[in-house]
Amino acid sequence: MKVVNISKAKYRGLQLLDIKDEARGWEADMYYLNYQGKDKAFKKLIVNQGAIFANKLMTLEELDSNREFLPQSFVVPEFLCSIQGELSGFAMPYLDGTNLSTLLMDKHVDSKLKVFYLRRIGDILYQLQHIRDNTNLKNLYIGDLHEANFMIDKNMDLRVVDVDSVKINENKPFQSKYLLPWGLLKYTPNKYHIYNKYISENNKYDYRKDFCYLMIDENTDYYCYLIMLLNFLYDDDINELSYDEYFKYINYLDRLGLDSTLKEAFIKLITDNVDNINPKDAVNTLDYRILSLAKKKIYEERGK
Repeated sequence: MKVVNISKAKYRGLQLLDIKDEARGWEADMYYLNYQGKDKAFKKLIVNQGAIFANKLMTLEELDSNREFLPQSFVVPEFLCSIQGELSGFAMPYLDGTNLSTLLMDKHVDSKLKVFYLRRIGDILYQLQHIRDNTNLKNLYIGDLHEANFMIDKNMDLRVVDVDSVKINENKPFQSKYLLPWGLLKYTPNKYHIYNKYISENNKYDYRKDFCYLMIDENTDYYCYLIMLLNFLYDDDINELSYDEYFKYINYLDRLGLDSTLKEAFIKLITDNVDNINPKDAVNTLDYRILSLAKKKIYEERGK
């Protein structure tokens, strides 16, 4: 992957991208960069040394060398950037659009449009399955799959951003918003596998703290997708619910007329030793009635 050097003077003149709080990440600052007359986004990494940085560079190289197999929805980094000779980040195509997290939070956006884009995530996951099944790229997962890592571009297409955190080939798993030990996944210890489970107790925290709690696979990608769907329906954090409360809520959705495939997917989410499923086609069945009555406030008033 080629490296483009940016002088300190040019770096000081770069414009920070205006990113809303709900879409702002912790690991980098984002700048607008004009390179050879084309608009780019420069992701300046806060950590540019050590194990995390080495894993980031490995991931970028794997993305670059496997570019031909990646979905068109992926916003793939194009080149590394150094500032006055010090490797500091990378550049990718600049997207002028709306972050999915912002759209989902906007009360003025029609809920059916939100459903449309949530279904598109399922399509992208299906494409990744097709890539794994039909190319030499057998280990490709989004990993840190959550609302803020998707954008809607000016053509109204859904794009995957922050792809430098994907699981690809032999890189280590990056931290993931929804793959945390205190979430619903704690009820299924045999389905979601702890990353480096057998590392010595003395080194466990220091080594794992910078990487994902879990190994990344198809089950974890579907887990994150289903948590996104449930958070959208519940209009709050579904991980706040206990095991029993979770199933009470799913039964409530069933009484509202939830599609049977969605119900199956939500049940399998925290059923041990059973693989998760991608309910992409069933997402379109979420109508205005279900969407309005599924919210936490309404459920607590009439559902329990």
